[in-house]
Amino acid sequence: MKNAVIYVFSGTGNTLKIVQAYADEFFRQGVSCKIHILEKDGLKRFPPPENFDLTGIAYPVHAFNAPYVLHRFADALPYLPFKEYFILKSSGEPLAINNVSSGSLVAKLERKGYFLTNEYHYVMPYNMIFRHSDGMATKMWKIAEQLCAVEAREILDGKKHFLKPFPFGRSVSALFRIEQPAMKINGAHFKVSDKCIGCGKCAENCPVENISVSDGIIKFGRKCVMCARCSFSCPLNAISIALLNGWKVNGSYDFESRQSDCERSVPDFLKVAYEKYFRKAEEKIALAKADYRNPVPFSAQDDESAADLPVTNNLDFKQNRQSAFTCPNREQRRAADRRGACQSTCRRGEKARDGQAFSVVRQVGYYAFLNVFPKKQEREPEKNMASSKEFLNFVLEQCSELTARPMMGEYVIYFRGKVVGGIYDNRFLLKQSAAAKTFLKSAEAAVPYKGAKEMLVLDNLDDRELLKDLLEAMYEELPEPSGAKPKSRA
Repeated sequence: MKNAVIYVFSGTGNTLKIVQAYADEFFRQGVSCKIHILEKDGLKRFPPPENFDLTGIAYPVHAFNAPYVLHRFADALPYLPFKEYFILKSSGEPLAINNVSSGSLVAKLERKGYFLTNEYHYVMPYNMIFRHSDGMATKMWKIAEQLCAVEAREILDGKKHFLKPFPFGRSVSALFRIEQPAMKINGAHFKVSDKCIGCGKCAENCPVENISVSDGIIKFGRKCVMCARCSFSCPLNAISIALLNGWKVNGSYDFESRQSDCERSVPDFLKVAYEKYFRKAEEKIALAKADYRNPVPFSAQDDESAADLPVTNNLDFKQNRQSAFTCPNREQRRAADRRGACQSTCRRGEKARDGQAFSVVRQVGYYAFLNVFPKKQEREPEKNMASSKEFLNFVLEQCSELTARPMMGEYVIYFRGKVVGGIYDNRFLLKQSAAAKTFLKSAEAAVPYKGAKEMLVLDNLDDRELLKDLLEAMYEELPEPSGAKPKSRA
């Protein structure tokens, strides 16, 4: 059974709700998930990412960047070549400039061997700048909850997803990175008013331990990450956040509100952005409902939290999952899902407002197109290109100094700690070094995966002396490894 870990930093709980929704969906799909919160001691002691099949990092966007806490965590991560991971992030506004917030964090992780496969951005209510209405907060969360179910399945299906770049985004992000040292200075000037009763809730909950209580007096240090947890959660609204006090928001949101006027608290210049975000999210959810064979949960779930809970009986889970399929074969199941999604969309369309009518008609037309031209739109079953364990063991037996590390169903091959090639589709491919070209003059060139450089196919694996001489020659040419050594023999 697969397992996953998501390392999350969350100021006032919005990002943590996103991560919990992912953990719940992973759990429903038979993947156990551990949520590790990056605050206080959690920054120093965390479960190693190499112990998990899936690794995720989640954070709230701060001034178009990741909080400095995430960079400290990245510094503490071990060197782990070819380790895949995904990023989840949240912010209060659906602006495209937020797409670039992970740039410096991703670059730091790349130097440690990690590479990004998926990144998603969710809009949740502000904990600073201005307060959304509870109706708007409820709408944001319901949309985000449904999107999490859809996009968690994208990760499990191996479907990559990246956010669109923003023009001059890196420059803008670098400019606003001044927020990190500036907020440490600003945080040192936080004050409490006469309303303070000395409950100590702010000091107890500060994720970076920037607040202390001495003789009943609240003191603020110079480690503030400006998560706003103290001012947002203060029961008496007694904390002033210095220069940003005009942007302060106090009190939790009601995510089950039934308010109908969702946009009354949104400034006019942001209304178009929110409408576009909601429209695109609803279209993606509707299309996913038609495409996925196992229906996506589109309402709040009553299941127990999946965080840190493994699937205790995987056999029963598979049987329950199969019982939901009533159609006798794969094609009929997909057709039934499309018809059901179309009917559901039509029912929603009858109750839709005039502003939503065009979107509903477009969705219905899409589903009708799928039924008229099923062969063109039907997905082809993905081929299982993973190499076998038997072939890997055969290759390793040819030379005692070879080691391997799993990567996306294939294997990276090391010789004395240096990468010399890999096993792809049960083929041993070597890097095109000068030595490899000399020894393998007539070898066929092949691409291990889409977008990769060509490598040389080594067919004659039975000649151990030739293999040893070849690897020795390649070893002298290849650069020294920059980090930890690979795992021992598989």
